[in-house]
Amino acid sequence: MSKTMKNFKQVMQPPIKLLCLVTAFGLAACDPGQPSSSGGFNATGYAASLSQADFNALPPEQQYQVASKLYGTLFRGISAEDFFDLNQGMGSLSPNSKTFITDTKNALQASLSPAALLAANTLIEGLDDEGNPNEADAKYSFDEDTDANENDTTTCDKSVI
Repeated sequence: MSKTMKNFKQVMQPPIKLLCLVTAFGLAACDPGQPSSSGGFNATGYAASLSQADFNALPPEQQYQVASKLYGTLFRGISAEDFFDLNQGMGSLSPNSKTFITDTKNALQASLSPAALLAANTLIEGLDDEGNPNEADAKYSFDEDTDANENDTTTCDKSVI
């Protein structure tokens, strides 16, 4: 039995060493790099980018659905009052802008100026005059509980469940 194990060890040792060596070289040569927008990927079919002309060809209600879905992915949303020109009433809806898709793409590609970034942070975090967070003036309240993802039901109101 020990002779069989010795033979097995002698037979398997070189392939295992080779496998380890190849794996080490493979991992060392692997460079994930940084993602770039010029990677040559062009979405097609349903994933293809919607052109401004295709968007304008849609009926106003469908344009609003696309706009709402697009802004919803940005956790923003868009109201009907902001999207439609309601001066003509609800009977004949027409969008406020004929360049909605182009304007949205340009806005996403543009960097915020330092003043606009400060204004957004002030609105979100409630910064005081010196730039310190002031929770009383903050639009949103963020939970700093690191155990929030544990779904502790002991503090839950059982009558609701």
